[in-house]
Amino acid sequence: MRKSRYNLNAQEKLNKELRKAELIQEKEKVFLKSEWQGYCDNTDHPLFSVRVTHNKPWATCYYCSKMWILEKDKKQ
Repeated sequence: MRKSRYNLNAQEKLNKELRKAELIQEKEKVFLKSEWQGYCDNTDHPLFSVRVTHNKPWATCYYCSKMWILEKDKKQ
């Protein structure tokens, strides 16, 4: 029987979070100074629009998992 992702013990939850952090580190990232809307520049897949705003400070391409991250202002 396949184990549910919800009824995990403490060690399994920790392992899941560590694996998630590793995967995020492996992704290609683009850091932005201001809000941006455009298309993923990877030509190996269909066009995918990306929008990064102050309300949603990161976005990920559905096809290639490239991330766009809005850098936080030092003043705030």
